[in-house]
This record gives sequence, structure tokens and C-alpha cells, in this order.
Amino acid sequence: YEPLHFSVLRLIKNIIDAGNSAGKWVSMCGEMAADPAYTEILIGLGLRYFSVAPGSVLKIKREVRQINYAKARKTAEDIFSEGDRESLIKQVKRKRIY
Repeated sequence: YEPLHFSVLRLIKNIIDAGNSAGKWVSMCGEMAADPAYTEILIGLGLRYFSVAPGSVLKIKREVRQINYAKARKTAEDIFSEGDRESLIKQVKRKRIY
């Protein structure tokens, strides 16, 4: 799958919103959750709980501490309103550290 595909991001957003509406915690585990390049986008979509391997905890924690929540929300909104996938991919590639 392509993590930055609009359908994948929309599905993630819908799951987070549905969980929040039902009063349930939504957590993500796997490669996308463990990649600091996606952390800001995921937080902007409303994700609050990340489940990552021990080797990724410090990288994700460091990224979370640097994120401006309002900016992350704006980034997530822009993803869906502008439909500019190419600029999103460039932004993520600049942040990717491995």
C-alpha cells in the first residue's frame, strides 16, 4: 500500500473519528506508525496512540515533542482540501530519516 494515498489517509481519518465518537481509543501500530516522517500527519488526523517497536519509541517521541498541534491539524486539512499529493510526498521525504 501507499501510506500517502488519499484513500488510505481518508480511511485512517474515518477510523479515528469513528473511534473518538464512540469514546474508544484508536491506536496505530506498524511501519507507518513507527516512521517519524508520518507522525505529524497522523497526529493532524487525530491519532493519539502509537504502538511501535522499542527501537522506534525514542524517534517517535522526539518527533511528537517537536510537533505544533495546530500546524499538524492544518497540514491534515490541506491534504484533503487541496489534493496536492506531490507536495505532501516531498514534505514527507524531507523528514524521512531512514
